[in-house]
Amino acid sequence: MHNLIRGVWIYGGEDELFIDSIRAFGEKFRDGWKAGGGQEEKVVLKLVKNNAHVGPVADFMTLREKSETRIAQEEWLKQQLV
Repeated sequence: MHNLIRGVWIYGGEDELFIDSIRAFGEKFRDGWKAGGGQEEKVVLKLVKNNAHVGPVADFMTLREKSETRIAQEEWLKQQLV
């Protein structure tokens, strides 16, 4: 996978019903990425308290101040463009 894409950002809100599955997927994906020769830090697993799956979209559409989620997402996107 690391030969095809530069990095992966996996997001989950800790108030989601499937947060345990999201966490397990993220950890397993990161392990596979690393085992395949990719740099571990290129897979970001961001789990945010007091948030749900639509957090990044809702933040962008409704909040005037940038949330922790939006800041993390923007930073990750900037790193992908460098």
